Amino acid sequence: MGDRRFSEQLTGKDAPDLVYKLMLAEVKILQEMESYTEKRAALDYEYGEKLAKLHEKIKIGESDPHTEGSQVEKAWRTYLTESENKAITIMNNAKNLGGSTQQSIKNLRARKKDTADKFQQQKLKIEAEYLRSNGEADRLQASYQVALKEAGKLKDKLDDLYKKNKSQRDWQKGKERFDDASRKLHMNHNLYFLSIKLLNIHQNHKVYELNPHILDTAQEIETKYLKVWKDIFLEIVDNSSWSREEFMTSENELRQTIDLVSPATEFKHFIAVNKKSKKPLFPHLFDTKLIEDSNATSGLTDDMLAVNDLTHDQLINKKMDLEQDNSIYLDDLVKKKSQLEEENKKLRKMANEDNNNTQYSTILQYSLCQQKLIELKETECKFACTKVQFDSIEDALSRESNPKQPYIDLSPPRPSSSKSNTSLNSTAAGVSNERSDPPERKARSSTLPRTLAKNFRRKSLTSPPKVPVKPRPPSPSVSSDTEGDYDDPESSGGGPKTLAQCDYFHGSVDRSTVTRLLKCDGDFIVREKSGSSADYVLSVLWRGQTKHFILKADDGMYKLEGESFPSIPQLVDHHHQKRSIVQATTGVILVNPIRIAFKPGDGYTYKQTDVRLDQTLGSGHFGEVFKGYLIPLKMPVAIKSCKPKDDVANQKQKFIEEAEIMKPCQHPNLIKLIGVCIDRDPYYILLELCEKGDLLNFLRKESVRLNPQQRIKMANDVANGMSFLERNKIIHRDLAARNCLVKLDMTVKICDFGMSREEEEEGLYTMKETKVIPFKWTAPEVWRYNRYTSKSDVWSFGVTLWEIFSGGKQPYPDKKNHEAKRYVEEGNRLDAPSGTPPSVDELMKLCWLELEQDRPNFQEICRSLKDMRRTKR
Repeated sequence: MGDRRFSEQLTGKDAPDLVYKLMLAEVKILQEMESYTEKRAALDYEYGEKLAKLHEKIKIGESDPHTEGSQVEKAWRTYLTESENKAITIMNNAKNLGGSTQQSIKNLRARKKDTADKFQQQKLKIEAEYLRSNGEADRLQASYQVALKEAGKLKDKLDDLYKKNKSQRDWQKGKERFDDASRKLHMNHNLYFLSIKLLNIHQNHKVYELNPHILDTAQEIETKYLKVWKDIFLEIVDNSSWSREEFMTSENELRQTIDLVSPATEFKHFIAVNKKSKKPLFPHLFDTKLIEDSNATSGLTDDMLAVNDLTHDQLINKKMDLEQDNSIYLDDLVKKKSQLEEENKKLRKMANEDNNNTQYSTILQYSLCQQKLIELKETECKFACTKVQFDSIEDALSRESNPKQPYIDLSPPRPSSSKSNTSLNSTAAGVSNERSDPPERKARSSTLPRTLAKNFRRKSLTSPPKVPVKPRPPSPSVSSDTEGDYDDPESSGGGPKTLAQCDYFHGSVDRSTVTRLLKCDGDFIVREKSGSSADYVLSVLWRGQTKHFILKADDGMYKLEGESFPSIPQLVDHHHQKRSIVQATTGVILVNPIRIAFKPGDGYTYKQTDVRLDQTLGSGHFGEVFKGYLIPLKMPVAIKSCKPKDDVANQKQKFIEEAEIMKPCQHPNLIKLIGVCIDRDPYYILLELCEKGDLLNFLRKESVRLNPQQRIKMANDVANGMSFLERNKIIHRDLAARNCLVKLDMTVKICDFGMSREEEEEGLYTMKETKVIPFKWTAPEVWRYNRYTSKSDVWSFGVTLWEIFSGGKQPYPDKKNHEAKRYVEEGNRLDAPSGTPPSVDELMKLCWLELEQDRPNFQEICRSLKDMRRTKR
C-alpha cells in the first residue's frame, strides 16, 4: 500500500474511531444490497413468469398457405420464440439472484460485521490499558499531595518546637513523627516517578505501535474483502442483465463502474478527507508543584528517585518484583513469537493455493496472524514499561555510594535553663547547626489536632468526624488556625470585639458565593441572613455539604451546642478554638475560618478620598474605567468603577469577587491589583496602569511597525499569564485582545477577570444560567454544554493569536455571531492572516481542535512559542 497506509496518513487520536465508522458504513451498504437484491429477484421472477404464461396462451399454429414464404410471418414467429426463451432466462437469473448471490452478500456482511466488532474490541482494549496506566499516575499524584501535606504540617511543628527551644525529648518525638511522614512521602515520590516513566512508554507504544498496527490490519482485511465484494457485484449484474439493446448502454456503464473497483483507489477519498499531519507527542511531566515546599520535601527532585534510609528497602523490593515481571514477559515473548511464526506458515501455504474455494479461509487466517501479532506487541509494551522502571531504580541505586544515608540531617535543640535566655539559646542553636528560622509560607487549610479524639470521647460521640483531606489552593482568604485554649476577647485588653470586627464575617453574600468560599470540611463564615438584616447565619462545609445555622439571641444569649455566650463572636470563637461540636446529630465542628478578602489596614483597602479621578479610559464589564492617581502611594493607577444597577448588592458582590480572584494572581503577565475602595458607592478596583492601553487598539494603531518576532513575544506574554492561571486552576472565560493591556516596555498583561472562575470538580466550570457568549472567541463545548475548562481558554487564545497576527482585525469579519457559530460547527476554521509564520499557523490549528483533550495546554503552548522565538521561525 506504500504511502496510502492508514497508519501513515490517519495520525489523529480519532483515527481508530474513524476506521470503525468506515467499517460500519460498509456493513450498512451490504444490508442495502441484501434488501435490494431480494426484492429485485422477486420482481424479475414475477415478470418472467407472467411473460411465460402469456406465451402459453398464444399457441404458434401452422402457417397459412397464403402466407407461405412470407418474411413478415417468419419475423413474427422468430420474435415469439426468442421472447419465450427470454422469459425462461429471466426466471433462471432471478432464481440465482435470490439464491446464491444473495447468500454471498449475507456471508460477506456477516464477516465484515465480525471484523468490525473485533477491531472495536481491540481498540477499546488498547485504550482501556492506557487509561489504567493514566489513572494509576493520577492516583499516585493525589496520594503524593496528601503525603506532602502531612509531611509539611509535621515539619512546621518540628520547626516550632525548635524555635520554642522545647526539650530534646519533645523534639525527638516530633522528629520521629516527621520521619514516618517523610518515609511515606519519599516512597510515594518514587512510585509516582516510576508511574510517569511507565505512562510515557505506554503512550509511545499505543501511538506508534499498537494503534498503527490495528489500523493497518483493518485496512489489509478490508482490502482482501474487496475482491469478494467485486465478484458479488458481477454476479448481480449477470443475474439481472437484460439483453434488449435499450438496456445495453446502462449495463456497459455499470460494468465499467465495477471495473474501477481497486484496492489502489478504494480508500483514496477516505484518506484525503481525514488526513492529518503528525502531531508531536507531549510527554507526561512530573508535577513540580508537589516539591515546591523544600521545607517538607527534604531534597526530593523531579528528575530522580529518592534513595535514602527511608526508601532503600522499598526500592530493592520493587526492583526484585520488576525483575521477576521482566522474566515472565521475556518468556511470554518467546512463546508468542513461536505461535506467530506457526500461524504465518499456515497463511503462506494458503496463499500459494490461491483459489476461490480458499478465499474466506485465507482472510480468516490472516486475521488470526494479526491477532497473534497484536498480542506480541502488547507484551512488548508491558516489558518496556517494566524495564524502564527497573532501569530507573537500578541507575538510582548505582549512583548512590551510601544508599542508606539519612534523608535529612536534623539536630535537636539545646536545652534552656530559663525563659529569659530562650531567644539567645535558640539563636545559638540555629548558628551551630547552620539552621535558620523557617521562612513564612503561604497559608493553608488547617487540620484537626490530636486532642480531637479525646475531646470527642468527652462528648460521648461514637466516632470522631473525618479530618479534612481535600488540599486547598493558596488563597489570601485562607490562613492557619491558632491552636490552644479559648481566650476571652474581653480579657485581651481590647474589650469585646463586634461581629463587624471579625475577619470571618462577610456581610450580605448569597448562597452561591458561600459555596465558592467553602472548599474543605470545617471551613466556615458568618453572614447576614438573606432578606433580613436582623439575623445572622453560620455557614459550614461538612462532609461535602454546606450547613447553615441561624444565630438568634434567646434572652440576650447565643447558643448552638453546649455553652451560651452574650455575643456571636464569643460563641463562634469558642467553638472554633475548642473544636467543640456545633451540631450533635452531624458532628459538625469549626476548623478553618474563611476570612474576608479586604479589610482596613491590610495594604489593599483605601478610602475614596485617597483616590483622584482624571480622564476616562473606557468602559468595562461593571462600569467606566478611569485613569487616576493613588495619593498615599503617589502613583498613577487605572480605576475600574462599579456602576449601580437594579440588583445593587449582587453587582457589588460580583465586582469584589473579581478583585478577590486577582489578589493572589501575582505574575508579570497578569494585571496587578493595587487595592480597592469599598467605603462608599461607587466601589473602585485600583489596578496598575498600562500606558499603551488595550492590546486590540494597540494592534490596530501600531501593527505596521511590528515584526513577526515582536508579535510572537506578545503571544508568549499572554500564554505565560494564562499558564499561571491554568496552574492555579482559574479559568478566565473571556480571553481576547480587548482584555489584554500593553505596558510602555511592550509587555502584555491579561486583565478583565470579571468572568473568571475557579475550577470545580474534574477541572471544569459549568455555567448555572445562560450568559451572553462572545461566540467568535469561544470554544464549541461552551455554547453546546455551558462548560468551561482551561482547554476552552486555549481555544480563545488561538483566536487572540489570530488577532495579534492580523493586526487587530475582527475574527470572521464577513459573518455575524450565529453565522460564525454555524461555520465552526461545520468544521471550518479561520485562515491564517497573510504573513503568519507556518509554526504559528500550526499552533492556531492545534488550539482549535474539535476535541478539547486534543488541544495543547498553556505550558505546552509556552514551550512552542519560546522555541519559535529562539529559532526565529
